[in-house]
Amino acid sequence: MQQAAEKALKAYLTHIGYSFKFTHDLLELCVVCGTFEDGFHDLEGDCSDISHYATDTRYPNKNEVDEAETRIALRKAERIVNFCVSLMTSAPQA
Repeated sequence: MQQAAEKALKAYLTHIGYSFKFTHDLLELCVVCGTFEDGFHDLEGDCSDISHYATDTRYPNKNEVDEAETRIALRKAERIVNFCVSLMTSAPQA
């Protein structure tokens, strides 16, 4: 779910022609996106909340994630992805 949100944010930046630096930090990416579209500011909390999944769930002996937490994180990732997709499909770029 973190990766989906990360890819969506990076896709939006690519869509608008912005070259971004290498990072997995969703909040950092969201703040950059917010300089182009105000609606991203509403997603900063979601990005901050799920950014740690970039490493926490990929490696053994990291924090365990229960089903309830997973469902919440998934909803946050879906909001991020859906917002990015809506921007990329709503108006053609010049």
